[in-house]
Amino acid sequence: MPFGLTNAPATFQRLMDLVLGGLKWSCALVYLDDIIVYSPTFSSHLQHLESVLQQIQENGLTLHLSKCQFCKTKLRYLGHVVSQTGIEPDPEKIRAVRDYPVPTRFKEVRTFLGLTSYYRRFIKNYATIAEPLISLTRNSDNKPFQWTSLCQQAFDHLRHLLIEAPIIAYPQFDKTFILQLDASDFGLSAILAQKLVDDDGVQREHVIGYASRTLTSSERKFSPTERECLAIVYGCSHFRPYLEGVRFTILTDHKAHKWLHQTKDHNSRLARWAMQIAAYDVDVQHRSGADNTNCDALSCAPIDDLSISNDSTVVQESSSSSTVVDPGYLLVLDYFYHCSLPSSQFPIPISLHRTTNSSSPTSSHSIFCANIHFGDNIQLYEDIRNAQWNDAELRPLINYLQTQQLPDDTESPKFHKRVSCHRLVDGALYRVLHSSQSNVEDNSSTAICSTTRLFRSHEQLRLVIPKSKIFDLLSLAHDHPTAAHLGHRKTLYRLSSRFYWSHMRHDVEAYVRACELCQKFKASNKKPDGLMRPIVENEP
Repeated sequence: MPFGLTNAPATFQRLMDLVLGGLKWSCALVYLDDIIVYSPTFSSHLQHLESVLQQIQENGLTLHLSKCQFCKTKLRYLGHVVSQTGIEPDPEKIRAVRDYPVPTRFKEVRTFLGLTSYYRRFIKNYATIAEPLISLTRNSDNKPFQWTSLCQQAFDHLRHLLIEAPIIAYPQFDKTFILQLDASDFGLSAILAQKLVDDDGVQREHVIGYASRTLTSSERKFSPTERECLAIVYGCSHFRPYLEGVRFTILTDHKAHKWLHQTKDHNSRLARWAMQIAAYDVDVQHRSGADNTNCDALSCAPIDDLSISNDSTVVQESSSSSTVVDPGYLLVLDYFYHCSLPSSQFPIPISLHRTTNSSSPTSSHSIFCANIHFGDNIQLYEDIRNAQWNDAELRPLINYLQTQQLPDDTESPKFHKRVSCHRLVDGALYRVLHSSQSNVEDNSSTAICSTTRLFRSHEQLRLVIPKSKIFDLLSLAHDHPTAAHLGHRKTLYRLSSRFYWSHMRHDVEAYVRACELCQKFKASNKKPDGLMRPIVENEP
């Protein structure tokens, strides 16, 4: 089967289901290419192995001997360790959690939550413990990354719990299931358990699985009784494959189920919940909070919401040479700054922080630019300004704007026309563009970056680029990771909003058209060639 097809896993799983046929759930289970054969005794296990191998052989499939394990009482399967006593997390996977570094950006937090969530059924009150990390990742596009002490505590707690995760017992469907429920101001908790007889002959309560989730903003407004009813609905829905069609016991420290059936005035939400619960054969037993400590820990855990102001706050110190940049720029830089690409090939600006700009910035000149550091000590703005002074075409303009003296070999009318379109600001030459819009909107939330980036104020000025720096600027605007190899129109817009040089459109189109990476990986908009047809001559 070819790799990469969207429906390949489903097709292969269907094939394996057909190959094993009636052996599934009798003595074997299969997930894609992972087959597990289970038996109560060694003699029956040999018979089951023979049946499975015979089915594989008859269907023309082969096995790799080095990847097979036979007659094991304990083995790793799909990220878990399976034994006769139950299921536990794979120590190899847990080692990855134990050695996981402290996250420094939103994507790393989500990755860690995904890793721990895979084993959440081994962790009681997982949603409660992970609440600070979950809150941190909400609306991450509109706030800076702030790793608080609550986040660190949740991070360390999850790592510790996974390292010492308990063994989850196998369900026995001839025994009564016990569903223990609880709700707090910010989360729901459900524990499925059974009373089983251990090897010493003593009957003890064994956990079949944990389930928990955080409440949404609207669910947090529910009354305590409504939240307890929601916990019953959630627990029954989550463990439905175990509970549907059998009688089970619900233990709760609130008389929500009794209230739900006795109250006469149901709103639409409560009516839906009552109908869902009515589909189960439930024996509800009230248990006081003192005896419901395993679930009630969810309600008692003092976890505050992670509150982050909408106003941008400082997250890192910036250099003294920094000034205003677009806050959206930081969202892109945050990703590439932490990626593993070589810095020599993809240099990333450093020393970033956010600030709140309540009024228009003021300076000795009417445009704002910042020093952009790509690499270590390269300053694009300074390089462009120095290159302007060394450019033979721009030097006369700069000298005149500085000294008001015309060059001897310059045609006066033509030169004055050029001078009228330029201005000298802090030793750098800018092109004056006339626009009907005299005021530029100020963004109340701005960002600061120790890099060179040009911004407009009430005057439409563009930094003039000498010929020696055109190629470098084109490479920066098109090839840089934050540029994303955009097309010539977007690249031209990005450059023309900040810089100016003659024949800019032609240079941008030629550079983008000659980009090697774009030619290799971008889809062509050219229509496919038609079919070849023979040329028929009608006349000799």
